Amino acid sequence: MTTPDPIDRPFDAAEAAAESLAAATGVARHDVALVLGSGWKPAADRLGEVTAEIPMVELGGFPAAAVAGHGSTVRSIRAGDRRVLAFMGRVHLYEGHHPNVVAHAVRTAVRAGCSVVVLTNAAGSLVPEVGPGGLMMLSDHINCVQASPLFGIATNKRFVDMVGAYDADLRKQLKVQSDS
Repeated sequence: MTTPDPIDRPFDAAEAAAESLAAATGVARHDVALVLGSGWKPAADRLGEVTAEIPMVELGGFPAAAVAGHGSTVRSIRAGDRRVLAFMGRVHLYEGHHPNVVAHAVRTAVRAGCSVVVLTNAAGSLVPEVGPGGLMMLSDHINCVQASPLFGIATNKRFVDMVGAYDADLRKQLKVQSDS
C-alpha cells in the first residue's frame, strides 16, 4: 500500500502509517507515545519490554533522520498494562521539512490510539539552577519560525494560543512524581 503524501494529505498519511505500524507490531492500539531525540535512548531502554522495533521509513511518510544522534526507528513497548510507542528520533523544520512532515509522528501516534503524547527537546533555560542535562516541563512557547504543524487545519483563528497545548493535568502528575 502506498502511503499518501503527509504534506498534501496529512491525516490520510497518518492513518496509513498507523495501519502499517499495527501490522508490523501486531498491536492494534497503543496508549502513550514518546517522541525522543538524541540522548534519550538509555531512558527508552528502561521503559519496559520492547516487543518490536521498526524503521520509521518503512511505515510511510517518514523521511530518514539526518541529525547526528537521532535515530530513525519506532519501538513498541509493553510497560505494565500500557502499550508505548517510542519514536527514536524525529525530523525538524530547520532541516527543510514541511510542518506536516515534522508533525507526522504525532499524527500517526494519535491514529494508532495514543491519547497521551510526550515530546522531548533540548531547550535552554535562564534559570541558573537548571543546568545542562536538567529536566523541565514547558508550559508555553513562542513560535519564532512562522510555520506551524496546524497548517492546513480549518480554523477561523489567525493566532493559535499555545498555552492550551500542554495538558495541565498531565503536567501536575509529572510534577508530583518528580517532587517525590
